Amino acid sequence: MQELFNCTRFQKDTLSCYLETIHVADTIAQKTEFTPPWKIRVPQGAPALYMVVHGTCSLQVKGGRKTHLHAGDLAILFQGKVHTLENGTNVKMSARGSLVNESGEPVVLINLRFNWDGDEIAPLLPQLPEVIHVRNEDGCLAPWIMNTLRLVSQQHLQDDSGTQDILNRITHFSVVQGIRAHIAGTDAGRSQMLEAIVHGQIGAALYFLHLQPEEPWTLMSLARKCGMCRSAFAREFKQAIGQSPMVYLTDQRMRRACHLLGQGILRIKEIALRSGYQSLPAFSSAFRKWASVTAVSYRKSRMPHSGKDPNTNASPVRIIEPMVSGVSQTPQTGGVA
Repeated sequence: MQELFNCTRFQKDTLSCYLETIHVADTIAQKTEFTPPWKIRVPQGAPALYMVVHGTCSLQVKGGRKTHLHAGDLAILFQGKVHTLENGTNVKMSARGSLVNESGEPVVLINLRFNWDGDEIAPLLPQLPEVIHVRNEDGCLAPWIMNTLRLVSQQHLQDDSGTQDILNRITHFSVVQGIRAHIAGTDAGRSQMLEAIVHGQIGAALYFLHLQPEEPWTLMSLARKCGMCRSAFAREFKQAIGQSPMVYLTDQRMRRACHLLGQGILRIKEIALRSGYQSLPAFSSAFRKWASVTAVSYRKSRMPHSGKDPNTNASPVRIIEPMVSGVSQTPQTGGVA
């Protein structure tokens, strides 16, 4: 007999289980000190995370509102859109047209740029704002941010895989905490998907489909695992997620396949098995229907002649180094706006 999932116990940590399926890679870390007046424009690129160590500044995604950041604040841009960073609220334009900061206070930022390792974040991205702003606690660094800053600042190690793994873990932890803070602060206006992730049997189903898409799931087996009848499970899942459970499962399998194909390591037959297909013809047919190209063509399009993983938009890891920016200097994080 198939074991029923303990939904009562699961509800206490549904979000944690779901977020365990989301991973980051290729983190680049940089600590920067900006001497006023300053303003930078960061182009479209990888997702970004900013921690304010000292001072105040403002962040604005193109076409969006300004977010005012203070020491101890965290800002996460999940989609890596074009944005600007500049002095805090004490900035004004002088008669000669130059920027003037009346406080003259330097700003110290830690910036983490990263890539998503796989597409598990994809269903959640549309539910999240362009910028998640985690505020400090009563003007002080939140304990978890303070500890994270310490960890990042200590990474004066050689450019090796150990450093990369540490930075990826730090970024993942910060991203998870940011999502938690956002969900905790939006109880009244949460989307149906966020509500499903946090509560109830549908959250359990999402966890299983993300963690084990290769399993031979059926509508009945998922419903039983979550302690629901088949019809109620199908109805509530589609209402919350906007797709039927089986269509959602296919999406998760294809996203995993795309990720594995892009790595260029495993044979396509092995990728088919890891994506939940017992035969190569069945996988090939499903992939072509879903992606409108064959698996072989997709792999070729994702693997340049250089052999570099095309999913990597960031350069190799850089160790954090302080950097000062003044009126005429251009920080490495972007060009002067």
